[in-house]
Amino acid sequence: MASKLLIKFEKSRVTSVRCLHQINLAKGSGGRSSYSGLSATVFGATGHIGRVVTNHLAAQGTQLVVPFRGEEKRVLPMRVMSDLGQMMFRPHSIKDDEAYTRELIQYSNVVLNFIGCNRPFQHYSLEEVNLEWPMRLAQMVKEKGDGTKLIHITNLGCHQQRARNISKVLSLQFEAENQMQRIYPDTIIVRSAPVYGKKDDFVNLLTNEKWKDLAVLGALPCLHGAGYDTIVQPVFISDLAKACAMIANEDASRGQIFEFVGKDRFRLSDTIEFLYDLPLLSKPSVCLHDALGPIHRRNSSLTQRAAQAFMDMYFRRQYRPSLLPHFFDLIWKNFGRTTWMSEERFNMLHVTDYVSGEHPGFGDLCIELTDFEQKIWELFYSRVANPAEYHHYNNEKIPRVHDNFQVRTSPLMQAVE
Repeated sequence: MASKLLIKFEKSRVTSVRCLHQINLAKGSGGRSSYSGLSATVFGATGHIGRVVTNHLAAQGTQLVVPFRGEEKRVLPMRVMSDLGQMMFRPHSIKDDEAYTRELIQYSNVVLNFIGCNRPFQHYSLEEVNLEWPMRLAQMVKEKGDGTKLIHITNLGCHQQRARNISKVLSLQFEAENQMQRIYPDTIIVRSAPVYGKKDDFVNLLTNEKWKDLAVLGALPCLHGAGYDTIVQPVFISDLAKACAMIANEDASRGQIFEFVGKDRFRLSDTIEFLYDLPLLSKPSVCLHDALGPIHRRNSSLTQRAAQAFMDMYFRRQYRPSLLPHFFDLIWKNFGRTTWMSEERFNMLHVTDYVSGEHPGFGDLCIELTDFEQKIWELFYSRVANPAEYHHYNNEKIPRVHDNFQVRTSPLMQAVE
């Protein structure tokens, strides 16, 4: 291990002493085989967003500490992201001893947290993952006392009071933001609209074949208001990862809140019709019918109330007590037919994406955003076609919604404060 250097800074009669690791000096001409002077610990690097952000950081020559949960084979494909010795993998759980977690962030000058969930697990509750863990991480970074940069990602809808009324996850994320900035004022918050890409939780969820189980209610997919009252602005995963990498390298981003949305605004219903009309994959015919009524469940018809009761029972199977023994109960509840979508994730689908206008976004970072239709065409087309036969998407575009457009009967606008 390289020796440590003791550096003293004299400023305004105050002497600050900091131990700087010798390899924190940039080396090389740039790229995966160089060192940019940035050492980062990425929590949640095996997730959909964390994996792509880790790849972007590794491409810049960042030395990475990657804590992971579960078996080592989950992180084996990530070893090729950086040169030999640039990435270190360590098993870790949010319930591990804090002394071990402090070791993981001891020599890092950037800490990124991508750990989150939208349904409770056997050993992890929603509060432990979305609230308690970010607060403990902020406290540990603060106690380092060396100006380490902390980046935490949340959902864009958590800043909307009406959205927090229908989603416990958004409420926990908003509270975590406030608590983290109270504990460590230099915390950087990244709020993002729904992210799409390979193996995402937005496009793949909307086109999931399990929606056929709910088609008995008279709609496919079955959504509140048939998706007509929800405006989405999805973000491509590479655009978000590029922004996170730039924030990690920019010192002026300390204490900032970033709000990221996609290039264009669509109705959720128009987005679903576009996805189901793609000629590349065999999908059932879409039937956008308001079978569930408004999400606040006021002024619902008799059939809509019956459909709402059916949905309550459908999601209740994920956590209700069972007469089965505990071992068999866990096996039954973890079948794909009951866990492909949680109730929290279903409610978050109906949150309209909009920025507050008070915080920086993609435009401030000079990032050119990706076209939604073209990228979706590429993602679906790559599964069924030869890459040599690639061509651009020239079909009809999704109807755009202007920024000043107001939905007529938005469920979120009528939700109880």
